Amino acid sequence: MTRWISYVTMCLIGLSVLALFGAYCLFSSLAATAIHDSGFTAESELSQSSDAFRIVNQSLGPKEAGMDGPHPVADRLALEIHSEQATAGIGAHLTRLFIARQLKQRFDTSELTAEWLEHVYVGSGQYGVETVSHDEFDKPFDELTNKEAMLIAALIKNPTIRTSPDRWKKEATRLREVYAPNRRDF
Repeated sequence: MTRWISYVTMCLIGLSVLALFGAYCLFSSLAATAIHDSGFTAESELSQSSDAFRIVNQSLGPKEAGMDGPHPVADRLALEIHSEQATAGIGAHLTRLFIARQLKQRFDTSELTAEWLEHVYVGSGQYGVETVSHDEFDKPFDELTNKEAMLIAALIKNPTIRTSPDRWKKEATRLREVYAPNRRDF
């Protein structure tokens, strides 16, 4: 009797492992298909070596509320890539987790951040840091001053402040105090 129970237990464990492996393969395949179908390439035209990129990228750090996790930009891109099928179900969440994981494996952090910055909502119905840079400062994103880059970082955090200049400047000052407390060139 004990031998039979032991045999059944081992079979159940084996079936569980097979089921988990099958689920892993399924969600990996769904993630790869979603990335391919979206046309995601991470070939951004933003200069990743510019001061503006460095400042905005730094302000996206995990110190800020809502940006928890090892790579929040990959998670946000995964949500964009899988937004058409975005549901509250466990399958949709698992697929987005696998998409984020594959993005982190295929691209480096700067590439993912640059791609996301080209499509991020910046308020007033506009998307992308290049768009807001031209609209608000009449110059390309790569030519922004440190202060202007911090203002754009504040918009990324809270796009609704774009219509309220006082709140916008206050948020940029708060970000500067968090990410560059000893620098006064902002």
